[in-house]
Amino acid sequence: MPPGTGPGDNGPANTGPSGASIAAPTPGPAAPPSGTASAVPPSKQEQPFADVHQNLKYVQNQYNQNMKAHQVLDHLRVELDQLMEMGDMVRPENVIEAAGRLVGHGLGATQLAQIMSDMPATGGEGLASWIRAHDVTITQAEMQLAQSTNVLQHRLGVAGVKSLAAVHMEQEASRGPPSPMIIGPGTGNA
Repeated sequence: MPPGTGPGDNGPANTGPSGASIAAPTPGPAAPPSGTASAVPPSKQEQPFADVHQNLKYVQNQYNQNMKAHQVLDHLRVELDQLMEMGDMVRPENVIEAAGRLVGHGLGATQLAQIMSDMPATGGEGLASWIRAHDVTITQAEMQLAQSTNVLQHRLGVAGVKSLAAVHMEQEASRGPPSPMIIGPGTGNA
């Protein structure tokens, strides 16, 4: 995932009114700035095409992190939609119940507490407006994550094809040189 575009990046598009990120938490370490795989482990450095296989594993890990972020955003979307449907009838208790369910789905309690720190203490239009602001932020995060997913799907496909080609070349190299074909009378190849 390119730096600055993921849901775990606390860029301006991923922060709510309190400045807290309401998008998905980063499930693991962020991608290196170069966006390339780390060095090949020492135990595999002597293997041909080890860098190709390492890159495939790297892109698979990025894709898996992206899918975890999708799951978290999906849970956020469900809860926000339910709160949005209440309109100005929403109460702080409703938000707290939704936050409890989100913690149950893996969103960090500390992160949610930080987000809720500037929540209006009473229901009504103020709380509904606060929820709408967070809905806009989640919508932006969903769009960014969709773009990241498209890029990662492409990168995963490219890395997979390269890895398949490397495996094929390794297998061909292990067979040795092809036996020469003799063409002429009496060989059946004339």
